[in-house]
Amino acid sequence: TGKYGDQKYAYIIWPGDLDANFALHKEEVTDQNGDKFIAVGGLPASMIYGLNLSVSGFPFYGSDTGGYRHSPPDKELFTRWFEQTALSSVMQIGNSASTVAWEPDSKTGYDEEMLNWYRTYTRLHLRLLPYIWTYAEDIKNTGHPIQRPFGLVNPELNIHIWDQYYFGDYLLVAPVLKRDQRERDVILPEGEWIDFFDRILYEGGKTIKISAPLSKLPLFIKENAIIPMLRPTIDTYSPTTEPDLVDSYSTTPGILYTIIFPKSSSQFKLFDNTTISQEKSDNKITIKALSGNEFKYGFIFDVLNIVSAPLSVKDNSSVALLQKNNLAELESSESGYFYDQAKSELFVKIKEGDIYIEIQ
Repeated sequence: TGKYGDQKYAYIIWPGDLDANFALHKEEVTDQNGDKFIAVGGLPASMIYGLNLSVSGFPFYGSDTGGYRHSPPDKELFTRWFEQTALSSVMQIGNSASTVAWEPDSKTGYDEEMLNWYRTYTRLHLRLLPYIWTYAEDIKNTGHPIQRPFGLVNPELNIHIWDQYYFGDYLLVAPVLKRDQRERDVILPEGEWIDFFDRILYEGGKTIKISAPLSKLPLFIKENAIIPMLRPTIDTYSPTTEPDLVDSYSTTPGILYTIIFPKSSSQFKLFDNTTISQEKSDNKITIKALSGNEFKYGFIFDVLNIVSAPLSVKDNSSVALLQKNNLAELESSESGYFYDQAKSELFVKIKEGDIYIEIQ
C-alpha cells in the first residue's frame, strides 16, 4: 500500500485481487461452498505475471501471498504460495479473510507444522537481503531483473517454460503449482547443481524428478555460486526498541553468512562494496573477502561439495585455523572451521582477508 507520490521511491506492480486457488487464468473453479466461477487466476497465474513483468521493465512485483478473492487459502495453497514468494523480489502477505499463519484454524488447516514452515521461508527471504538488494541495485547497470525466465538465461536450450525460473545468477527455483503434487520434474542445465535444503549434488544437462513434500520448495544452487546472506536469527529490517528480543538489521548488519559452491572461479560484489571471490584449482580452494561499508563484522563461509575433510584451512597470514566440533561452537568463536562430513559442507569463520583451504 502507499499514497500519491510514493512512486518516486519505487514502482512495485501488484496484479490486483487474485484467486485463493491453484487456477490458471479463466479456468472454471468450484469454491469452498460448491459454487462455480471463472477464475482470474491463482498461484500459477501470479508467477507468470511476475516473470512476464520482470523482462518488461518492471522488476519488482508482489501479489497477495495466498490469494485474495475467495479466500482464505487453505494450508496447502498458502504453503505453496509463501514458498514461491520467498524467492521473489517482493514478499507481501494478506488475504480478504485476514487469516494469519500464527492463528491455528481447523477450517483452513493452519497449525504449528505450517507455522514452522512459514518461519523458515519468511526468514529465508529476509536472509537473502544482501543477495537480492545487490541485484536490485545493479538493474540500472545491466537491465537484468532479479527473477529471470528460464529461457532468457538458457536461450541455447530453446526451452521456454514458465514453471521454473532463476533468482539472480545462482538460484534455480521450481515451485510446486498443483494441488496434491508431491514431486515434480526439474530441468537442470549443464553443470553441477546442489539442492539448497538437502545439499544433494546433481549433474545437469538433463531433467530430474525431485521429491517435493509440502514442506519443501525445489530450489537449486548453481556451480560457482556465491550467495551472501544475513544471519540465521534475523527477524526484521526495521528498527526495534527491544533488541534483546527482536534481531534487527537496523541494530547491526551483523556477520555475513555466504554460501560458496566452488567449481572454477567467480566473484560477487555486494551493494555496499563488500567483495567476495573464490577460485578452485587442483587441490586448493582460495576465498578472498574484503569488507564493505555495511558488512564489516566478519564472515562465515558455507563451502559446499567438500567431499573429504580438509588437510588444512589457513588465513592470509598462513596461520592454520582451529577446527571446531560443531557449527554452534564455530559461531561463538572468533575464527576457525567446522567440517560437516554428512553433508560434505565446510564452514569457515574469519574477520576478513584471504582463506586458503587445502583439500584432498
